[in-house]
Amino acid sequence: MKKLWESLGTFWGRFPQKTLFNNLWESYYDLFNELYQRAIRVHISKYLQYMPPILTYKYKTIKLIFSGIKRNIIKISDKDSYYLLDYLCSVPTLSGIETGEVLHEGIDYEIFDHQYIRLLNKIQYDPSASGIVNETSLFIDQLYQHNPILWRVYASGIGLSISSLDKEEYLPYNTIATSGIERTFAIAEHYKYLIWSLTELKRRSPTIKTLKTGFAISRGLPFAYRGGKVVYNSNNMVKVLVSGQVNMYDTYIIPSGYGVTITSGQNIEPFTVLISGIEFKDHINDPNFISNLPLSLIHIY
Repeated sequence: MKKLWESLGTFWGRFPQKTLFNNLWESYYDLFNELYQRAIRVHISKYLQYMPPILTYKYKTIKLIFSGIKRNIIKISDKDSYYLLDYLCSVPTLSGIETGEVLHEGIDYEIFDHQYIRLLNKIQYDPSASGIVNETSLFIDQLYQHNPILWRVYASGIGLSISSLDKEEYLPYNTIATSGIERTFAIAEHYKYLIWSLTELKRRSPTIKTLKTGFAISRGLPFAYRGGKVVYNSNNMVKVLVSGQVNMYDTYIIPSGYGVTITSGQNIEPFTVLISGIEFKDHINDPNFISNLPLSLIHIY
């Protein structure tokens, strides 16, 4: 700051309120530095490494209107449904403001097509004052949404859509949660690392190792979310001490019938496939296999 004003020559030398302007400019510097640091934090939050797989919203009121000009209930598979939000993940409870009735996800309604609340049971509703529109107001205490950036930008770039969440081959193996919001969060967390791993592998050069790893992960084989040191492994579980952490572990449940390909004490990289199951063969590592293939299966480029 001093050099800036000294460049003004004799004007600054004769300026009567140097201290005032120095303080003013230093305050501007602190302000812009804070804005810059805030912009960095926002920028970092867009990276897959730091991106939350699920966004949380609170305290939202919706009106279900069953008839009249403003009707917003549609029929999906012969059930009443209300469009709420794209990439909808979970709404654990709905409370009827007029009726006091509490509805539960999975019992009274379900999330359909990651956009709609589909009513499974008839709910009570109050006629409006005009007697034309039948509606009820429902209060949402917690609403969970799959991170739109994760799916619009990264998942679409590797050919995954939000409907992939419904495929059983991509269910997580790092949790024993079988139901409820815990399982929903585990699935969302798994998909974050699935998308991250395939995005990262897509950037790498197309070596046999990269192709084998990407194909194994895309087929649903267990892989390490983060790098670290293997502290325990067996036929049905692998435990990894996360790199740079003292007491943080990732535990993976291995499906029965598969052979674990890593050993205790081994340091592994992020996205290391944990089991055997997929093998790549070429004319170098197995020339006999290639030479015995039917000509119809051999493509020459």
